[in-house]
Amino acid sequence: MRALLVTPAVLVVLAVVPAHIVPITSSEAASAITTQIHKQVKLRLRAAYRGETQCSAQGPVQQEVSPTTQLERWHCTLELRGARFPKPCKAEANVLATDQTHHVRIEWLTESKYCREPTQ
Repeated sequence: MRALLVTPAVLVVLAVVPAHIVPITSSEAASAITTQIHKQVKLRLRAAYRGETQCSAQGPVQQEVSPTTQLERWHCTLELRGARFPKPCKAEANVLATDQTHHVRIEWLTESKYCREPTQ
């Protein structure tokens, strides 16, 4: 009988306590936006192309930012150029950490029309 009373109390506590956010590195943030855009333009990537992705700290940061710095928010920009891109594909996004390790959430800010497959 006692176990029945303890279990519901534990569930109530877990439901009320906010989830712990697991910070991510700039590399994880860059990988997330790159993967998303590559999925959107996979046909354009069949020819030669080059791309660049950069992420910077977003919000107040009290430490020096290095490749191993882990933060909850990153602002990332991406640019892809190549034979099948009439103009560069440019995208910007906020990449947010979640409560799961190596799992991120992307909030899109802007994306050029060349970041989509061409209509036929």
